[in-house]
Amino acid sequence: LNRPNLKIHGLRRTYTTMASAPEIMAEFELKMLIGHRGDITAGYRQISTDALRAPAQRATAHIAKSMTRNEVDTETICSR
Repeated sequence: LNRPNLKIHGLRRTYTTMASAPEIMAEFELKMLIGHRGDITAGYRQISTDALRAPAQRATAHIAKSMTRNEVDTETICSR
């Protein structure tokens, strides 16, 4: 198999970029899913895993659809 040299940070960056479209999920949902807690108000929000499931599934579907159309840049995924 010829696999690109995938990097975790590259995968995370690609997921964040592709999932950040407003129709996929809200910014606070994305921050919660990727573990960013820098927002003061985030400390007051209580969001369950179940509440994040739907936006995560929308992001997954969006990324899978993009991959079938070869719209995912492997250079971005493999960098850093």
